[in-house]
Amino acid sequence: AGNGNSVIVVEHERELIRSADWVIELGPGAGARGGHVIAAGTPGHLESDPRSVIGPFLAGAPGVPRDRPERAADDKRIAIEIADLYNLHDLTAEFPVNRLTAVAGPSGAGKTALVLDSLIPAARARLGGSPEPGHVRRLELQGIRQVVQIDASPIGQNARSTPATYCGALDHIRGLFAASAYARRRRWKPGHFSFNTREGQCPVCRGLGHLDLDVQYLPDITVGCPACHGARFNEAVLAVQVDGLTIADVLGLNVHDAVDRFAGMPPIAAALRPVRDVGLGYLKLGEPTPSLSGGESQRLKIASRLRSSQRGALYAFDEPTTGLHPLDVATLVSVFDRLLDARATIIVIDHDLDLLAAADYLIDMGPGGGPEGGRILAAGTPGEVARDSISVTGPWLAEYFGLAGVRR
Repeated sequence: AGNGNSVIVVEHERELIRSADWVIELGPGAGARGGHVIAAGTPGHLESDPRSVIGPFLAGAPGVPRDRPERAADDKRIAIEIADLYNLHDLTAEFPVNRLTAVAGPSGAGKTALVLDSLIPAARARLGGSPEPGHVRRLELQGIRQVVQIDASPIGQNARSTPATYCGALDHIRGLFAASAYARRRRWKPGHFSFNTREGQCPVCRGLGHLDLDVQYLPDITVGCPACHGARFNEAVLAVQVDGLTIADVLGLNVHDAVDRFAGMPPIAAALRPVRDVGLGYLKLGEPTPSLSGGESQRLKIASRLRSSQRGALYAFDEPTTGLHPLDVATLVSVFDRLLDARATIIVIDHDLDLLAAADYLIDMGPGGGPEGGRILAAGTPGEVARDSISVTGPWLAEYFGLAGVRR
């Protein structure tokens, strides 16, 4: 910007927002509840603007409530000893079972080498009966029976993947429509109520709801289907209604409304409630999952696992707060709490202070990157790390906690 350029950044990181000359805030919510400019001005103006959602966080409010119940460190600890890998040499690390452990430190400090290149592949090899990585000298899993690594990559490859199909609700919804008197008279099966079958889909757009026009010398142009107008189903299928709704109407509902609408139908409601509980109630049942943001995709993947016990499950997340608003970080922590309540063990690599402060156990690596890193400088509760005189993350946590008299 100093060279006369204009810079526009889409960002949620508070420090970067505070350094901006002008801020445009969209909201107030997500999905249909968003789409409005709710505040605009300098960062200082937003701090005092009652319409601003980010304002209180810019002014210093914590993203995650500080009155969360603390979990005491578990007696059982996953342990790993690494001989040599990159900048890790004779390193031993421990992670409490059934707790949220955060691994912090500068870029290149060895966080990925420790968790994603050592612990996770070694645990998978042990559980699968295959040879463990040669650089792992010792591994104690303490009852871990499965390893789950959840990233923020898109779900599905095309518009035929939707939240309803991903969580399994659509199978039950199709069965509901197939059980209607209209469908039974015609001996229709659940497959008739799929936009992926010839019996159910619109014959013009083949169930996509739109057409891609090939224009010479120009990119393809997408237009709404002139036959079904985006409904994706053929006229015969759209003649069937359940409680006044067609199958296309149901896919147009958001998850919040669908949970209420199908509260008396346990299979459907049970499939949708976890999606709502991870803060995705605003998603429409039929919207394409590849269009979801990274954070939305990540939470939808977690939702698909929330319906079963997590005892013996180890979850690994690599910077799950990337691109998240402070309110979204708070939602993510609440989702982690649900996994922990179901007896999961969670390890996250992250830099976000809201998440680091909410962890049960914190491992701080450093002091620098590359050859200057590779050591565990401090380990303990976030409060203990904040007071540790060697920790490089400690000063930021101390400021976050408002600890007076701490060094530096």
